Amino acid sequence: MTKKIKSELNSNNSNISPLELYQRLSSSPEDEKDNARIDYSQFRESQGEPWKHFWDIALSPSKNFSNLIKDVAIIPNEKIQIPIITAYAFIPSALAHIIPILFLQGSRGSGKSIIATLIAALHNQEHEIKSAATTFAALRNHLSKIRWYDKEQIEEKNSILVWDDISEDTLKNPNIYAMLKSGYNRKTEIIEIAGNEPGSNMQFNTFSSKVVSSIKPFYADSRFNELSRRCIVIKCKRWEDFKLSEKSEINRQDFDIRDKLDLEDINWEGFTVYADFWRDVDNIKLYINNRKKLSSRKKSFKIPDVINSERWTISIDLITTGISTGVWDSISDALDCLEAYWIFHKLNIADSVGALHKILKDFVDSKMEMIDHASAEGINLGIPREVNTESLKKIVLLASSKGELDIQPSPINIAQVMLDIGWKLDKNCVGKIVWMPV
Repeated sequence: MTKKIKSELNSNNSNISPLELYQRLSSSPEDEKDNARIDYSQFRESQGEPWKHFWDIALSPSKNFSNLIKDVAIIPNEKIQIPIITAYAFIPSALAHIIPILFLQGSRGSGKSIIATLIAALHNQEHEIKSAATTFAALRNHLSKIRWYDKEQIEEKNSILVWDDISEDTLKNPNIYAMLKSGYNRKTEIIEIAGNEPGSNMQFNTFSSKVVSSIKPFYADSRFNELSRRCIVIKCKRWEDFKLSEKSEINRQDFDIRDKLDLEDINWEGFTVYADFWRDVDNIKLYINNRKKLSSRKKSFKIPDVINSERWTISIDLITTGISTGVWDSISDALDCLEAYWIFHKLNIADSVGALHKILKDFVDSKMEMIDHASAEGINLGIPREVNTESLKKIVLLASSKGELDIQPSPINIAQVMLDIGWKLDKNCVGKIVWMPV
C-alpha cells in the first residue's frame, strides 16, 4: 500500500490529495489486510513544499545551495563563510585525498544545526544525522554503510558524516578522537582498536567528509590541538548577538529575521542534485584537472602568506570542489576567499577564546612572578602558590565589560582555560576553595 501511494503521489498525472488516494487504493481487495494500518509519513511529508520551489534551474547547483543557506540561516561574514560551506558540502569524497572537518560552532539558536541539516539533505542524509550520544561502534558501522557500494569495500561512493552537537565527553573517547584525527586524510584513515579476542586488533576505514557542530569551541583547546589543525571552523551566531558592523554586512533589503525559511517546511523527495552532479563524467574530469593544477609542484599562482603549509594541505580538495562546481570562477578568486577567511579566523575565531586564555594566563603569571621574585630576594612573604577565586573572577568580568572578550565568560569556560594553563579548583591548607597548580 505504501509503495502504491508513493508511486501515485510522484506521478505527474496524479492531482489528488494523499488522503483521497489512500481511500481509493484501500478499497482494492488485495489490500484488505493492509487496511488496518496507515503510513502516516506519506501524509506528513506531503505537507512540505517541494524543494524545487526554492531551486532556480537557471542557476548552478552551488549557487542554488548558497541561496538556500541564506534562506535558512544568518551567519556572520557570509560573503566569506557561505562560499566555504557550499564548496565543502559539494566535496566528492570518493575523488578527494584530504578533507578537513567542517566545524560549525556557536551558541544555541545560532543556526549551526540548521546548516548541518541542510548539508545532510544535499547528501540525502537528513535522517542519518548523528548526535553526541552516538557510540563509536555506531559511527564505525555508519561510515561503512554509507561509503561503500559493496560488502567487500571495493567500490567507493561519496559519503559524509553529519554529527550534531558533540560534547567534550565525545572527544575524550580515544576511539572517536582517533577517528576524527585520522579520518581527514585518505593515507592515514585506517585506525586499529583492540578486538574481542585477547591480543587481536580490528582495523577500520574512517575517511569521509565530516560535518560536526558544537556549542563549545573545542578547536581552541590545546588538549585537542591535533584535531584543530584538521578543521575549517564556521562561526555561527544568533542574530541578536550580531555586532552592528556584522549586521551591516547582511546586504538584504527589508531583511527580517522572522522571514527565514524553515527546513521543516521543505519536502526533499527527489533531491538528487549532488549525486547527479558527480555522476557526470565531465564534472569528474574537471575536478581531476583542477586538482592537478592546485597540487602541482610548479604552481602558476602564489599562495597567500596567511595560508601556511598546514592550511594549504587541508584546502586543496575544498578549493578544487569550489572551482569545479562554480562557487569560485578561478583559482585566484578561491585564494582571495581563503585568504580573507583565515584573516577572519584569526580575528574572530582563534583569538576569541585566545583572549580569555591570555588574560587569565597573564593574571596568574603576574601573581606567581611576585611570589617568585620575593623568594629569589630571600623574602618570605608567606603567600602560598594559589590564586583567589574572587580576584580572578573580577579580572574576567572587567575584561568582558570592556568588550575584550568575544564570548560570554562562564564557569565552564574559565575552568577549561585554567586547566589548560595548569590550574584547577581545590581546597587549600585552611579548607578554602582556590585555584591551585595541577
